[in-house]
Amino acid sequence: MLPSARQFVIAAVLLVLAAVLGGPSVTAMARRGAAGGQQPPVAPASQTPRPSASPSPPPDGRGFGPIPGPSGPRPEFSPWWKDADIVKQVGLTPAQVNSIDKLYERRLKQIQLQADEFAKQSAELDRMMSERLVKPEEIEFQAQKMLTPKAYIDISRFRMLYEMSKVMTVEQNKKLQDVVQHRREQQRREQAERGRGRNPSAQ
Repeated sequence: MLPSARQFVIAAVLLVLAAVLGGPSVTAMARRGAAGGQQPPVAPASQTPRPSASPSPPPDGRGFGPIPGPSGPRPEFSPWWKDADIVKQVGLTPAQVNSIDKLYERRLKQIQLQADEFAKQSAELDRMMSERLVKPEEIEFQAQKMLTPKAYIDISRFRMLYEMSKVMTVEQNKKLQDVVQHRREQQRREQAERGRGRNPSAQ
């Protein structure tokens, strides 16, 4: 099966499950991927980091912004390159911070039309799935219309992440991953402690 066909089958299955089980719509989940938040660069010892699939979001639902590495989009995020503590630990210069910010802002402008089209087609697919009045073939066609702009958005994200990683040295990429990983672990611990506080019987 071709990759595009395989991706469509997966999307179609998720759409059916969402409609049957009454969970969050697939298009809503897909919108989170197009929102624009990403994560930090994992830098192998001798080569530039390569972006990969996104992991589970942090416990508090917030990410750290586009970071070239084994991470992906976040529905909400704080731009890590504007966090003074992260900038200091990674050792970024003002010129590097400015370059990374420009890459992010440039992409936002570049994908605006596709983002608007994606939102439009997502809403239409949600409506069709909810009303359940059309033929399966029409759902298939509408899903294709929705995924076309999303593919452009996703591809542009990988390019941006790679360009961000190239602004930094291999060592800086590694430091950024370490800092963000440490913060996520701290978030998970804090969430677990809050959970125990709300449910004493679990202790």
